[in-house]
Amino acid sequence: MVVPAAIGVAVLRYRLYDIDRLINRTLVYGLLTLLLGGGYAAKTIEAFSARLRDEVDLDTLSAELLAVVDQTVQPTRAALWLRPSTSR
Repeated sequence: MVVPAAIGVAVLRYRLYDIDRLINRTLVYGLLTLLLGGGYAAKTIEAFSARLRDEVDLDTLSAELLAVVDQTVQPTRAALWLRPSTSR
């Protein structure tokens, strides 16, 4: 609580308004990026779940999952590890 108050006093006392503007823009752009990214990931997950709702083939499911991950985050490599099924 003391550190934010000290920063606020320093900005007002020494007229460091440019720092205030920089902090403001950083917060606004960060929040905007999170909102847009969250909306995109939610839309992608919704489309993915709609396509695969009736899919029962494990190979097709794995290929679709890797394709969605590749399209969304574009990693250099992606692998899917599946736990072996245990029969009762």
